[in-house]
Amino acid sequence: MRDRDEPIPSSETLYRWISVGDVNGDEVLPHAIDLARTSVNRDKYWDDPAGSPPFTKEKNGLATTCEDRFPTDVVLNEVGYEFFTFDLPENDNDAHAEIRSGRKPTKDRPGGDRPDGKKPGSAAAKATLRTKLAEVMTVHPARPPR
Repeated sequence: MRDRDEPIPSSETLYRWISVGDVNGDEVLPHAIDLARTSVNRDKYWDDPAGSPPFTKEKNGLATTCEDRFPTDVVLNEVGYEFFTFDLPENDNDAHAEIRSGRKPTKDRPGGDRPDGKKPGSAAAKATLRTKLAEVMTVHPARPPR
């Protein structure tokens, strides 16, 4: 397993395995987002995304995004939230990383919720965060662009 390498460049492509039930046409549905920690694979360490077998037979499609596309204007119950990537290589997957959400840095909390992230308590706020992240993912029904 490789050492963590932070920060992940904001333009680096992140791949997420999805299933047919996770999409509507070319849109990723919000339920496909694991709000606490959305697992993705980094382009830098993933040799051939289209040739790599999915981790489960149900998750056989790919969606992509990158930090440059993450929403920056999310305010829930007067609290600013952000999405960020966290490099987290695993023994069997050097490309593994996570997209996390948390409160934006403020004067009182200069680190925001990095690196652990934090999801809000409100069901409506959680749904909004899932939707915002799903909206910046692109579905690739065949080979993703390289």
